[in-house]
Amino acid sequence: MPEHVIGEPMVEAKRRLSAKQLLADIRAGMTDQELARKYELTTGQLHSVFRKLTNAGLLDDARLAARTAPVKREQVTWRLPPLPQTNEAQAESSARKAVFGPAAAEPMVLTAAAGLKGEWKGLLSQDFLRLESLDGKHSVEIPVSHADEKLRLMESSIFPPVLVLLEPKRTAFKLDPDQLRRFKEWLGPPTPARLRHVLKPRFSFCIAIGILYLVTSLPLSGVPESGIEPVPFNPIGTFLGVSLLGLALLAKFRPSRTLLLLDAIWFLVLAANVGIGIYRGDSLWWLIMGPVLIWSAFEAYRDFKRLEPPPNQS
Repeated sequence: MPEHVIGEPMVEAKRRLSAKQLLADIRAGMTDQELARKYELTTGQLHSVFRKLTNAGLLDDARLAARTAPVKREQVTWRLPPLPQTNEAQAESSARKAVFGPAAAEPMVLTAAAGLKGEWKGLLSQDFLRLESLDGKHSVEIPVSHADEKLRLMESSIFPPVLVLLEPKRTAFKLDPDQLRRFKEWLGPPTPARLRHVLKPRFSFCIAIGILYLVTSLPLSGVPESGIEPVPFNPIGTFLGVSLLGLALLAKFRPSRTLLLLDAIWFLVLAANVGIGIYRGDSLWWLIMGPVLIWSAFEAYRDFKRLEPPPNQS
């Protein structure tokens, strides 16, 4: 390892340093010597990193007191502007205090993989989410009452969960399981707005696809002299087209969580139809569609369960 003068900046080490990983190592109990060795930092540089983390509110005094290289904490205060509350809002706030305890307000480091890329500090209070990029260029504060307008929490069975900030620029933050749990607790029970956000992309193109199914299911007379065989009426295709049109129209005008369950059934029927077609002699290339259709059905059912209201709200 190359030697460095204490206090001399290390451009290469700084470029590799991840606040999220460093905090994880600190919480795992790594000593100052181990941290300095891992990140190729001098004592002075390590103290500087500690100072930046404490000033950003990412390291608390209790953790600093237990370390061998204590750092003086500069006072940093985030003032959350008070909002006028109705009696209903006050009751909801009191209910949130009961489940959103002080431990949930611990700052977290979020990594933006798209949009305003980089590492951000996230701070959850019972009424607000505050996001601030660690470079200090961007800061956003979102009341929980506006969360459904400004944020999207996206989950998938094969992709990692993502929190999407819509303004000032669409930015996607990768979430670990603990961060996902904390954001779910902060957002609270599913809302009608959140249901519409799930239904809209799922059924956006279903009207066009349903019409296509109907058109291709109609019988066609053949042309014997040209060797063109007649095409019989396809009842399964008609059912798929009509049912998909119905689901799309209901999602637009009468959104309901039950539509996600019906959508899962629709994909299973389509998968069965593909299987029957292969059995009757269709190309084996259709086998590729099987796993995709079953996965789509599973995702629809997963969203159906995820948006299930609490027992006292069902």
